[in-house]
Amino acid sequence: GKYIHCPQDTIPYVESRTSIRNFIQKSQTDPSWAKYIISQMPDSMGKDWKVPGFFNCGKRFEGDRMKGKPWMTQMYENNFWYLRVPPEKMGTSTIHYDMNHQVMCMFAGKKEWIMWDLRTESKKIPMWNEYYRAPSQGKPQGSDDSPIDGERVDLKRWPDFGSARWRNTTIEKGDCLYLPAHLLHYVRSWSDDPEDHRIIALMTMFQSEESYDPSYCKDVPSHSYLSDYDVMWGEFPGSMEVPRCMNHVKMGYPNWKRMLAKLAKKEVGEKAFVKFWAKEGYPKKRIKAAWQRFVSDVASDTMSWAEKVFNSTALTNLAKDVACGMEGHEGPERKLREGESWDARNEYSLAGDYKGYTNEKHEEL
Repeated sequence: GKYIHCPQDTIPYVESRTSIRNFIQKSQTDPSWAKYIISQMPDSMGKDWKVPGFFNCGKRFEGDRMKGKPWMTQMYENNFWYLRVPPEKMGTSTIHYDMNHQVMCMFAGKKEWIMWDLRTESKKIPMWNEYYRAPSQGKPQGSDDSPIDGERVDLKRWPDFGSARWRNTTIEKGDCLYLPAHLLHYVRSWSDDPEDHRIIALMTMFQSEESYDPSYCKDVPSHSYLSDYDVMWGEFPGSMEVPRCMNHVKMGYPNWKRMLAKLAKKEVGEKAFVKFWAKEGYPKKRIKAAWQRFVSDVASDTMSWAEKVFNSTALTNLAKDVACGMEGHEGPERKLREGESWDARNEYSLAGDYKGYTNEKHEEL
């Protein structure tokens, strides 16, 4: 009900919540529906995807090595991408960069990737929030988008963009692409198959803080099934053992293993354990219950304290639930009804020279 002043090339960010089933059914029955879905990948898909060996040999926290597979890198999250467009149409992304290293593999359709290296081109390309920082100035403050429309570039408004150096590549069914964190990119998606209009891709990623660890990089296979990895935010759509996360988790949730790493540094008793978790505002009754389960989880005398912390299902569930509480969730999100969807986020994020159009509350300025 409020008027919002935006230039013609500004498109608001709208994030809707629905189920994969509902989305696919809608896209099949309405070919003109110009939407695409990004979701946590259903766990069962991991058995059909082999992760390239170059993703492995990442450094882990003390006590957090996979038994029998110490070379496995800590995967952060897995995503499922799906859209359906007629052969003469295509789907497009915003021009943006992400905060994680990722590999995307195509299972149907094609994607063209156009990429810019911000280390050399950042002064020529406007970004909404200006979060990017060159390596000599630190790290980017977060992922960010450009206000430029990749299909209708306004060179009168942003003339320097015309001289920004870029490179591109196209991937199709059976191909995978590795994309480093902070690499600016724009993606076009389409299908040449008149009988199959689907574009399907799966993505797995690890965080930019991960580093190479040669001490465990031995006997690494060329590929491993994604289902073998202990993905930080897997278990789609969650379980009631982690109630604050159930049906909530999407892209970009906190690294809950950092909390376990702090706890793993020094053995503590129940009192210090409760104090450690209570500082995040988590209910003490649940913390004490988690302690009792933790004590029974890891009764082995052969494990170090750090190994006990990282191998406890009770502490894994507790850390995840605390992390989801930090995202503002107090309990499970209800399961959507058949055919239901709703807008979960609708905003603009403007900064720097672009302030003055609107704020994130959609109030006229």
